[in-house]
Amino acid sequence: MLFFPQFRTTALFTMLTLVMLVCISHSAFSQPLKQELDAFGSQSMKNVPPERVAKYEQTVMDVSKTGVLESALQKGAQAPDFEIPNAKGSKIALKYLLANGPVVLTFYRGGWCPFCNIQLRALQKALPEFRKYNATLVAISPEMPDSTMKTAERNKLQFEVLSDVGNVVARKYGVMYKLPESLRERMRPMLTQFNTAAANDELPIAATYVITSDGRISYSFVESDYRKRAEPSDIVAHIASLPKATSTK
Repeated sequence: MLFFPQFRTTALFTMLTLVMLVCISHSAFSQPLKQELDAFGSQSMKNVPPERVAKYEQTVMDVSKTGVLESALQKGAQAPDFEIPNAKGSKIALKYLLANGPVVLTFYRGGWCPFCNIQLRALQKALPEFRKYNATLVAISPEMPDSTMKTAERNKLQFEVLSDVGNVVARKYGVMYKLPESLRERMRPMLTQFNTAAANDELPIAATYVITSDGRISYSFVESDYRKRAEPSDIVAHIASLPKATSTK
């Protein structure tokens, strides 16, 4: 059987890449985010009556029927630029972040959401892995800067947490949805407090994107169920597999 040098080299590179990605997933992430989210979800529902659990599940189904999953940008799309304030009020623009390398952009509902806080802490743990590949991590919520500051401080976050007042950026990415009737009355007072009265009936879904230096989305995770989030190890593995990705370790 004949072997061509370029084929052997490609096969070896592929094998080494797979080994590297497996090592990333097992060494840097001792507990999957999904496991933490599932454990919290199970515990929080432990003493809840079955009829109320059924109502919660129905609200998740209602969100999926809003059309937000169809409107959300997907892999291959051009990422819209934006410039919005961080927790300290300084404006952060996507185009400038991309000058340093890929950007991990995640949308979350707000600091009032325990599932969001679990996700943010998991991303903080993964931050050194992102930085090995010169990737910048950014989290966006519709909360006012004061609220985002509290979220960043409470979770000891060392990455940018941006305030998308009015869901302007979430609209651009197609990840914003209007609260279904089943949620509107219950959530409006809280959203008025943390966001604004003008945006007290809308939220972003749990969406995470990896945007490459050319402004293209190379990875997308969009989910209407707020209890499900992108796995940090999957994001890191994707960034490591990007062309020209070089670890600074």
